[in-house]
Amino acid sequence: MMFMSAWVRRVLFGTLCAFVSLGGAHAAPGESPVTAELRGRLQATSTAVDDELRSRPLVARFYGARAWRPAWTDAQGRPGAAVDALYGAVARAGDEGLRPADYHRAALRKLLDGSRGGALGVAQAAELELLATDAYLTYGRHLLGGRLDPQGIDKDWTLKGRSRDLVAVLQQALAQQRVAESLAELAPAYPGYARLREGLARLRQTVAAGGWPAVGALAKGERLEPGVQDPRIAEVRARLLATGELDATQDIGGDVYDPALVAAVKGFQARHGLLEDGVIGGATVLAMNVTARERVAQLELNLERWRWLPADLGSRYILINIPAFELAVFEGNQRVFEARVVVGQQVKPTPVFTGRMQQVVFSPYWNVPRSIATEELLPQLRRNPAKVAGQNIRVLDGSTVVDATAVDWSQVTPANFPYRLRQDPGAANPLGRVKFLFPNRYDVYLHDTSKPGLFERSQRTFSHGCIRVSRPLELAQYLLRHDPKWTREAIDAAAEAGRERVVQLTEEVPVHILYWTAWVDEHGVLQLRNDVYQRDRPVAKALQAT
Repeated sequence: MMFMSAWVRRVLFGTLCAFVSLGGAHAAPGESPVTAELRGRLQATSTAVDDELRSRPLVARFYGARAWRPAWTDAQGRPGAAVDALYGAVARAGDEGLRPADYHRAALRKLLDGSRGGALGVAQAAELELLATDAYLTYGRHLLGGRLDPQGIDKDWTLKGRSRDLVAVLQQALAQQRVAESLAELAPAYPGYARLREGLARLRQTVAAGGWPAVGALAKGERLEPGVQDPRIAEVRARLLATGELDATQDIGGDVYDPALVAAVKGFQARHGLLEDGVIGGATVLAMNVTARERVAQLELNLERWRWLPADLGSRYILINIPAFELAVFEGNQRVFEARVVVGQQVKPTPVFTGRMQQVVFSPYWNVPRSIATEELLPQLRRNPAKVAGQNIRVLDGSTVVDATAVDWSQVTPANFPYRLRQDPGAANPLGRVKFLFPNRYDVYLHDTSKPGLFERSQRTFSHGCIRVSRPLELAQYLLRHDPKWTREAIDAAAEAGRERVVQLTEEVPVHILYWTAWVDEHGVLQLRNDVYQRDRPVAKALQAT
């Protein structure tokens, strides 16, 4: 919707006020003038009122439930302490990565300043009531579920967020005189959210201090090795001094790439998910040259993603962060297990969703997805079906195994492909020795791999959507640790048996596959990652436009 100017809104608002006061809403017997004003404005269909209020249906329900009586001002039209508490909370909305202007900060300040000399007039008191209530409900709505509809921005985001009856929350907050506290309680309670919020405050201090200097570009393929002398080394030094990654007490200055600077560069590479080799290449310089303001926007949009999360991740859960290529198991807020992962390619991305792990499967068959069967294996079957069969890939017609060499593959197309392909357990099986199932509509699961070397890459987008785990047998051991028969020796034996065995977990474990490109870890270190699926940009654009 196109928003009219603030001056025009005020004129229309004042016109409506005058209309209501002159006869648009007559006071009922025993009804105060402000009550009549509120009833008239909220029962009107004026564009001015609609444009002024962001949560108008909730505002109307709030006042309707209290027979339109004022909540923030007294009988003489004087604002109470609750308004000051609300204004203070709204003024701090930027700490959450939100915008105070979205919650009528300037208008509230003007009305509060106008009330210092005494009571507000009827129209002003009513306006303060409406704006204060709308500010609380809108700010609360944004803290609770974010400014954006996640599914409208990211079609792969299917997690169900938190919800509360905000009208009831506001009623209770006013009754208990806990306006600011009740708003703070609507923000996500996760430690990760609080840490990222603190990281945003520190980064904004860096922006206020002027940010950090840029580093001169490298030629294609150019690399600055330890020990080299180059003018850009002095720029790297200044860049890392500005962010505290280079200890000023150990810095010797100059344009020689000395050991202290090498250690600082490795630290920078580690917290940006780059190869930690201490060599300054194109990717490292590119990360260094992202401005502090751009990083602020990155943290703000990742705080927004935290607000999209469910109310409870579980007392014990598996969390996979796609851009970090990392899996972690949490018990409460304690990380008890971690592993590297490989996720989907950019053209076949791993979706964001929540499931519940139910089964561990040792020596699994690989039931080849139809897309892989028709797009990748069908051309191979046309060229040399015996070679495909030699990889222990079976062709099944229903439950019957068909001789691959007896099929006229020239007559089979992706559209009429009538078979199912399945690979036997073994060393060539891409699922490796074990897989972990948590039923979902994407048919995504965790599994071992026959290509462990991929875990050494810094960017690990190589799968068709499923998630490969670097420590699968250790994960199986953790999940089965309460069953005495599943010792590590028994797990190793089942994994190498060559016969599929399905083990049902006695307790399902939530699995949350998420997408964060910025977070602050348990050690207080801000971690930043590449937007591997280009999902940050639409969120940032929508936040700026809303």
